[in-house]
Amino acid sequence: MLVLPGPGVIVIALGFGILGTEYAWAAMAYERMKGVAGQVGRAACDGVVAVAHSADAASRYVRQRVTRR
Repeated sequence: MLVLPGPGVIVIALGFGILGTEYAWAAMAYERMKGVAGQVGRAACDGVVAVAHSADAASRYVRQRVTRR
């Protein structure tokens, strides 16, 4: 399931959530997975913002260079 992109990670998280109702090790794995998912989400948002700022700066630079001619 994890070889190709798709819902594999979501299914694993759901499985840990269900198993966590019965087993302590699964509950700990589920909590750890939630923490990692939050970190990944924040990093992705920061990356998107950084790319947007870079694209804006690049477009301003090109616009400035074109209008000087």
